[in-house]
Amino acid sequence: MLSAFGDRDRNTMVVRIPDFDRENLFNLLKLEPSARESLYAALKDCSATLRLQYVVDDLVAALEGRVSFDRLALKGIIQLLFNLYWLRADQGLSAAAAAEEIVDAARSDDRFIEPPEGWAKFTQQLAQLLSLDESLGIAAKASFLTWQQPRHLHRARVLTDARPVFGADPSNMPAAFVITHTLQLEFHENGEDQEWFVAVDANDLRSLKDAAERALKKEATLRNLLNKSGLVTMAWQETKDV
Repeated sequence: MLSAFGDRDRNTMVVRIPDFDRENLFNLLKLEPSARESLYAALKDCSATLRLQYVVDDLVAALEGRVSFDRLALKGIIQLLFNLYWLRADQGLSAAAAAEEIVDAARSDDRFIEPPEGWAKFTQQLAQLLSLDESLGIAAKASFLTWQQPRHLHRARVLTDARPVFGADPSNMPAAFVITHTLQLEFHENGEDQEWFVAVDANDLRSLKDAAERALKKEATLRNLLNKSGLVTMAWQETKDV
């Protein structure tokens, strides 16, 4: 994610553009001004969601016949805008100020080339793209809040084994087998991928299943309650008809 260092009030803040955001900014710079205008118009009508792919799908449908976008590049541009909204929230920047900061960072990097329409026009359009507080802004803040945890689960697996129990003479066939389970959790912590293993038995697995099913029921109840109150609920695995 884009990062800022220093004291903004003392004009010492420096925005750094990491490699994974640099390519996305390149792609945004390469767009024709008219394409950015179309992108802005389409983004205004997008619903707030945590799923970037839903945003991309909606944009491609809305822009069909007017502007041709590479899906992967478009997803990267939306991720860049998400990150810039995070930067805005973290630093208390207005849309215009955030646009100026990122353009200043790009202009100080020799790898970026001034767009044909000039930096001033690009800054204006970038500020426009960062003014969508009710759609991308809400989605970016919600995404930021969901990641404010020390660890994030990537995948869970249960490894099941049949372990032989040998008698006094190990050259003979096993006398019995014991079924064992190992719960493997893959998660992200402190910028690194980690793994954690714990032995579980059938009762543990039933308990985990019951706990997971109860949590899903509680989520459904809360979603229904909040939706009836007219409040928007967001989740990573939401569906478009929720």
